Amino acid sequence: MYDLYSKNQNLSFSLSYAVLKETHPSLQLTDTFLTHCLSLLELTPSLDFRSEILALIPFTTTKDPCTFVFFKEKIQVIDQTGFEIVNDWLHSFNLDYDHYRELYLSAYTKKNYTIPVSNGRFSLFPLENIQHQTTIWLNPGHIAELKKQRYHTRICLDNGLQVDVTKQIPSLEQQITRAIHCHLLFTPIQSLSSHTIPQPNNLLEYLNLLSTTITRKISRTLPFTLDPKKENAFRLSYFGMTQEYQRILEQKYQK
Repeated sequence: MYDLYSKNQNLSFSLSYAVLKETHPSLQLTDTFLTHCLSLLELTPSLDFRSEILALIPFTTTKDPCTFVFFKEKIQVIDQTGFEIVNDWLHSFNLDYDHYRELYLSAYTKKNYTIPVSNGRFSLFPLENIQHQTTIWLNPGHIAELKKQRYHTRICLDNGLQVDVTKQIPSLEQQITRAIHCHLLFTPIQSLSSHTIPQPNNLLEYLNLLSTTITRKISRTLPFTLDPKKENAFRLSYFGMTQEYQRILEQKYQK
């Protein structure tokens, strides 16, 4: 990894897509593309969780594994796994993964190893088991199209990024559906007001998602109903979990 850095002394903690497009002809997430990005980036000491994440792409061909974080406006790279990044992201709104998982399972009782995460503004879902270092995480709201290739599926994001995966389209659509529904579930907890949230015109408008081939298809399959009682119960569970997490942190710091 550091051999790459020695070839370029003008490294930055972030890289804009505009600059990247000037130096690379394609936004397809191959090892060649990621190696090029790495030659322009310094490992960031901390990520900007104020910006919306589009994808977490692990890079394991170097001695020390790292993860590329594709935001809406920029790219960063950090020496953490995707799961570690997600856990830090959860910390930014007063949860850790264990408490988040318990909260999620209070609404979704079916056990699985690819649980999506959401902060109410957007969601991310893992393509494989979250504990695997090579697991990719994607933002379902920015997936524009799924293209069937001969031996894989090409996932096209709305900003031009493309990544090839071995999963089939029906499996991917199922995961995207679960992630968008998770986003729908978590959105009301961002509102602290006690009044009933008005019924929006459609799911994409309510979640502030772009209208793409995939998001339109998924939105038509989701039962879009806002039940105030269930929302309030989930909101109370959320605040209970965040308070419990804060107590654990306080006990940890007192030791």
